[in-house]
Amino acid sequence: NKKETTLRKVRQIVRTLRITHNIPILSDTKGYWLTSDKAEMTEYLQRIEATAKSQAAAWFETYKAMKNNFPELGSDYFDTQGKLF
Repeated sequence: NKKETTLRKVRQIVRTLRITHNIPILSDTKGYWLTSDKAEMTEYLQRIEATAKSQAAAWFETYKAMKNNFPELGSDYFDTQGKLF
């Protein structure tokens, strides 16, 4: 799908600008924007932290269910990091 490919490229460009070039690009469901407002940056980081924690918890829950149903399966990553959840 051309739209998905374009979105993926945009996300890669934004990630490069953030990480390699230290450009404070924030985003939400409405799009991307530049900011120098520390409060806006703090709010953004709190939002992505909450999202990351929620997603991680869901993946660990899935892993636990799979491991309970199929004990022969395992993952050092999930077994080690899962202690946090």
